[in-house]
Amino acid sequence: MVSIRKFKMTYLLLDLGNSTGKYRLYDKGCFVDTGQVPVNALQDAITSLNFSKRLAGIYLVSVVADDLTKKMVDKLQASFQCPVQRITTSQSAFGVSCGYDEPDTLGDDRWVAMLAAYQKTAQQGQKKPTLVIDCGTVITADVINFDGQHLGGWLLPNTELLKSSLQQKSARVSRAIQQSTTTKMDASGNMVPGHSTLACIEHGGRLASIGFIEQCIAQAKNITNAELLCFLTGGGAKELQPLLSNEIKYSPDLIFDGLALFIE
Repeated sequence: MVSIRKFKMTYLLLDLGNSTGKYRLYDKGCFVDTGQVPVNALQDAITSLNFSKRLAGIYLVSVVADDLTKKMVDKLQASFQCPVQRITTSQSAFGVSCGYDEPDTLGDDRWVAMLAAYQKTAQQGQKKPTLVIDCGTVITADVINFDGQHLGGWLLPNTELLKSSLQQKSARVSRAIQQSTTTKMDASGNMVPGHSTLACIEHGGRLASIGFIEQCIAQAKNITNAELLCFLTGGGAKELQPLLSNEIKYSPDLIFDGLALFIE
């Protein structure tokens, strides 16, 4: 739930990811309807919804190709006859300054999530640096100091991207994956050694993800010389959270919380 501001009108918030499209219907300061579909099916899913109220506006963030995003924007405007605003990375917004030399090369979803996390930290009255970890097709981690300066971040391909890359680069691995069956983790949540190529890749990828996140937390603490407020979001976050030793706030709606900041 977003508690930053209250509104009397209904808005549609969209997150267009590399593989998944998500939406939230935002009414009176709360998310009242949610959905998630493959990104190429999002347009049909949205236009088939019967909203009880007319939309006052649509706000979206997108990491898909610009031409495809524009087509989506045009269709949404035609379907709902309301303003559609795409939120993109800027030099600064809502107290956060972008740490990239070229802000427009920073993923818009990362930027919006950072804005939400920093605002949540500020609302709690805590003068602590913030680490935002987004577990999507690429796992990203971004550090913001207590003054709102983005200090940069790290990126790591997720397990599915790793598997896809190996399949493309090695015919032998590709054949082995097709012939393999995966092995689940044991009851304690520990990753046991794999006994097939597919299991080895999946377990190795998950271990890499866990190690990456743990090291990002350690490095962020060293850089800021302070304790952190850590936020974990993205499609793969729920699966990874129980495997992490550090206390991290699971925030599945962080990008939508960030989009809600832009509603005037």
